[in-house]
Amino acid sequence: MSADDGGATIEVARPSDAHQAAELAAVKRAEYEQYSPVFWRVADHAAEIHEPFLAKCIADPGFSSFAARSHEQLVGIAIASHRVFPPPFRSDPQPSWLVDDFFVSSAEAWSTVGIALLDAVEEAARAGGASRLIVLTARLDAPKRATIEAAGYERGASWWVH
Repeated sequence: MSADDGGATIEVARPSDAHQAAELAAVKRAEYEQYSPVFWRVADHAAEIHEPFLAKCIADPGFSSFAARSHEQLVGIAIASHRVFPPPFRSDPQPSWLVDDFFVSSAEAWSTVGIALLDAVEEAARAGGASRLIVLTARLDAPKRATIEAAGYERGASWWVH
């Protein structure tokens, strides 16, 4: 699968993308820690732990992962796990995909690269029989939230921590 948007090419991610994906994630994690230091606290050795985790997810057939590249540089990634969510998350436990690791290189890239990645995940989810796509984000991540809302998603839940 390949699509072009915002100067980036969208394609199936490769495990070798994990290093650059972890770099994008580290930037987002530091931003999120400012929003909620308890929930989004950056773990000790996060960079060393997250890169192999992302590589494992990208290689796992239970996930669908898409990379956005511009001139061989990773400018975004979306990793969706294929799950069946039991009650109380769903009253009808149907296949759903969960997009948890979803990062782009800048706030401005959400409206182009972010949408293109989300479109790729949605297409794969439909083809894979998913009845729902769940996308996680921090409440205060306005650019990412705007992209998700512009794509037609509704806020379904909030997590509260103290």
